[in-house]
Amino acid sequence: MTISFRSIDNFDCIPKEDAENIIYNELLPLCETTHIHLSSYGNDSGKASKRPLEAYEKNKPLHKLFDIEKIQKAFTYIPLYMKSTSLQLRVNSSLLKREIETKQNASFSHGDVIVAALMRGFTASFQRLDEPTIDCQFHAEWIAKN
Repeated sequence: MTISFRSIDNFDCIPKEDAENIIYNELLPLCETTHIHLSSYGNDSGKASKRPLEAYEKNKPLHKLFDIEKIQKAFTYIPLYMKSTSLQLRVNSSLLKREIETKQNASFSHGDVIVAALMRGFTASFQRLDEPTIDCQFHAEWIAKN
C-alpha cells in the first residue's frame, strides 16, 4: 500500500491549527482509503500495531493522534537525511527516526516522523495488513547515514 501526499512548503512555519487541519482533514482521510491508520505509533492497522484500531477511531476526532509541534520540528530535519530519487532505493521509517534522534539529540514518535516525511512530499510504501510491521519504506535515498 502506497501513500503519496503533496509537499507542503514551510509546513514547519504554518500555525499549529492549520497544520493540524491539513493532517486530520486531508492526509488521514487519504491514508484511510488504503487502510492505513496513522498515529504517533505509526500505522495502527495490521499485526504489529501497538494499540487497537478503536483507539485510533476514538482519538482522531479529538485530534489526539499526533504532537503537531514535533511533526513540524521533524519536518525541518528530513532533508538532512534523505532526498528524492528516481532509483528504486528505500529509506526505512524506523531507521530514519533513529538517525534523526541520534544526530539531533531529540525524541520523536514513529508516526510523527512518517507524517513529517509525507508533508515533505515523500512517497511511503506500507506493508500488507497481515505483515507484522508498523514501518514504512520511503521512496528516497540516504544523504548522510553512519
